[in-house]
Amino acid sequence: MTNESKTLYIPLYGKAIMSKEDFIIDEMAERIYEIEKEAFENVDTSRKLAIYMAMRAMQYDELANKFIQHDPYRIVIHLGCGLDSRKRRVGKSAMMWYDLDFPDVIKLRKKYYTENMNYTMISSSVTDLSWLEKIEHRDKEVLIMTTGSQGEPMSALTRMASGEFKNLKIRENDLVIISASPIPGNEKNVYSVINALYKLGADVIYDDLADVHTSGHACQEELKLVHS
Repeated sequence: MTNESKTLYIPLYGKAIMSKEDFIIDEMAERIYEIEKEAFENVDTSRKLAIYMAMRAMQYDELANKFIQHDPYRIVIHLGCGLDSRKRRVGKSAMMWYDLDFPDVIKLRKKYYTENMNYTMISSSVTDLSWLEKIEHRDKEVLIMTTGSQGEPMSALTRMASGEFKNLKIRENDLVIISASPIPGNEKNVYSVINALYKLGADVIYDDLADVHTSGHACQEELKLVHS
C-alpha cells in the first residue's frame, strides 16, 4: 500500500477509539482496528487527534444525512473513502452510494464491506475520470464528498472549479459547501476556487457566509462530554 493510501488509518483510528467510548457509534471502525492492529504501529495515537477525527466524521455525517433525508432518491459519491463506514452510519436510505479510492484501498475495503444493489465500491484514482462511466442515475441529484477545501491545486474540488473534470461539470444552481476556513497562507487559493465556482453559476456556502466550518477543535461542552 502506498504512503498516500496509508493515511486512511489516521481517521479510522480516531473513530475506532472514540467509538469504544460511545462518542461516535462506529462498530465497523472498531472491528477493523482490532483486526488490522499491526497497520497502526506508525499512526499518531494521540487522544487529541482521535477526538478531532471523530468530531469531523460526525459533522460530515450530519451534512450527508440531511441531504439524503430531504429526498431518498439521491446519489452519494464519496471520493477518497478510505475505510470509512459513512454508508453504514447514515447512508442506508440513499438510492445509490458509491465509495471510491485507490485499488489497493478498495481491495482492503472489500474484506469488510459488501456491495449490493444500492452500494458500489470503485477502484480508481480520482484523477482517472473513467470512473465516471460507472455512475448510474446521473439524472438524480448527487452529493459529492471530496477534498479541496484549502484550494489545493490537484484536489478534486479545484479541478472541478477549473473545468478539468471533463465529464463532471459544476452547473448553474449547483450547491457547493466548503466546510473549512482558509488556513493562514491559503486564502488566495481558497478564494480563487470560490470565485471560479461562482463564475460557473454555482451557489457557494463557506465560512464567511454561514456556520459551516468543521472545526478540529472541541468546544467546552464537547470536551466535558469526552472526559466525563
